[in-house]
Amino acid sequence: MDSGFDNGLIPPFNHCMLGNLSVEDFVARSKIPLSENDTAWLKERRQNIADINDPQKLHIFDIPFVVHCGSIELAKEFADKMRQYDLSGCPEIQVSYS
Repeated sequence: MDSGFDNGLIPPFNHCMLGNLSVEDFVARSKIPLSENDTAWLKERRQNIADINDPQKLHIFDIPFVVHCGSIELAKEFADKMRQYDLSGCPEIQVSYS
């Protein structure tokens, strides 16, 4: 089983996470100028409910700043999309999966 450590992702964990950031909130907090396509991609996959049962959905937490994905495949896809941007002024964003 892939632990996720070799690809920079955080494996599933059980910690208290707070918040329900919209895509607009994510962009404002991260300072990442998402393209229209990436904004649409993120909006299609984001869900309000933190309990994710769909491998193609994700939830964006505020504290800590975490994008929690329904599968490792989606987490890798999200991380790959973010790598195309200049992240030098961006706060740390954790990416996890279940």
